[in-house]
Amino acid sequence: MFGLLKLLRQKLLNPVLEQQKKFVEKVMVLHSQITEQRRKETEDVIFENIYTKFDFERPLSCTSQICNQEFFGLPFYQYWTARLKEKPWFHRKQWEFVYIAQTLFENNMLTAGSRGLGFGVGVEPLPALFASMECKITASDMDTDSDAAKKWESSKQHSGNKIELLNQKGICPPDVFAANVSFRNIDMNKIPDDLRGAGQFDFIWSSCALEHIGGPQKSADFIFNSLDTLRPGGLAVHTTEYNLSSDEDTHEDPYGYVFRKKDIEGIVEKIYRLGHYVYPLDFRQGIQPADTFVDEFPYKQELHLRLRLEHYAATSLGIIIRKGIKCRPAAE
Repeated sequence: MFGLLKLLRQKLLNPVLEQQKKFVEKVMVLHSQITEQRRKETEDVIFENIYTKFDFERPLSCTSQICNQEFFGLPFYQYWTARLKEKPWFHRKQWEFVYIAQTLFENNMLTAGSRGLGFGVGVEPLPALFASMECKITASDMDTDSDAAKKWESSKQHSGNKIELLNQKGICPPDVFAANVSFRNIDMNKIPDDLRGAGQFDFIWSSCALEHIGGPQKSADFIFNSLDTLRPGGLAVHTTEYNLSSDEDTHEDPYGYVFRKKDIEGIVEKIYRLGHYVYPLDFRQGIQPADTFVDEFPYKQELHLRLRLEHYAATSLGIIIRKGIKCRPAAE
């Protein structure tokens, strides 16, 4: 009797034990793969102690980096989305706005009286946000008569020179907005002479605009030339589109370019030659769920940290530049 029960127990339990064994083996393999991925990703960070370069009033959260899910869990994220009158969601455009705001804040740029210049602002909320903090903002975009501007205006991404659209969410009290924000048409390929060389701005920014001005060389030239508008020690924060799939081929059309890692490294190299400083590059893509999902066209936008452009996976990348005290003109 007992022998029969033992045999029956073995027949019933052995398959279960075998399944458990296989499951544990799969978990161990997955853990090994994740550990290896984390090790490889550390190789994509240029570690440098930035605190030996400059004096900061507070620790930094942001560096030159790729959009990833980890950023959305940082304590300040909900603060900035509340100030922007948005609900937090996994979208790379919202990441760009929070990234730019936090970068400027922790570098002590968003103080009363600070002067900021935004390029290609479209209808983004940042001019209103910065004005609400008593910064003096010059918001700019391409002339509405240009073909490119008409394209963006038709998709409701250009203000049509209607400055009030920059505060359509009511982020800033109307009187404070009127006192602190001005608007002018600026071609990012031809920054006006009255803005260059004077060093009149404490900070400048652009949010996914520079990849739309005519190809990688023009985009790079804009980054270099825009630094001429900053005072020594001023800060530039730009976000752009980044190719996660390839460092060789990439997406390029008349309206946009997706930067490769080697493109970014080439730009950074010249910025250093011109005498400026780039906050350390962090190319880690992340391994959390939102980092691995690629939104396919037509984009649903519900989970949109990565999107498919042709056969490339792309996301947003931010770059932070501090203007050098002694630097050479970008034309050199």
